[in-house]
Amino acid sequence: MRAVVGRAVQEASWARVSWARTWVESGHRRSSRTGQVQELVGLRGVVAYEGMSSLAMALLTLGAELGVGKDIAFGCGGIRLFRATAG
Repeated sequence: MRAVVGRAVQEASWARVSWARTWVESGHRRSSRTGQVQELVGLRGVVAYEGMSSLAMALLTLGAELGVGKDIAFGCGGIRLFRATAG
């Protein structure tokens, strides 16, 4: 499994960004347990890639299904995938 994931990461690095619309978004949350305020900062937007291998796409799909990403427990870090169609 480790070798497959390593190969997928390597293949993903070969993809190129064809266009992107991104922005930085921030917010705060207060811990109900400690009362401390935590700043949540992240990148939002849409990024289109070219040359993404099927193995790299499978890794992204797995990440989207598992709900990986920074601060995902607070509603951040989600990944949504869309396949472009020519037309």
